[in-house]
Order: sequence, then C-alpha cells, then structure tokens
Amino acid sequence: MGYRIDFYSERVERSIYALPKMLAVRFVALAERMEQHGPNLGEPHTKAMGDG
Repeated sequence: MGYRIDFYSERVERSIYALPKMLAVRFVALAERMEQHGPNLGEPHTKAMGDG
C-alpha cells in the first residue's frame, strides 16, 4: 500500500527546499521511503516520542 505525503502549507514546503542542498536531498529520500513503506520506518529513520 502506498502513502502520499502532503505538506502542511506552501510555506513549509518552501522552507524544506530552502534548506542546504544535502539536507533537502536527505529529506526527499526519507519522504520517498515513507511514501513506499509508511510512517513506521524504525530507527535510525524514525523514533517513538514519549512513551511510544
């Protein structure tokens, strides 16, 4: 099952793509991985907050 990532707003999207090139590239790579596999990528990509 595929997922789709939508930005909260255009301002957020512009901010992400205004990051230094390597950070923006890393974000895109992780976003593509989340679209393929969902939000539960596990460490080191994601980590539970608080009590999980």
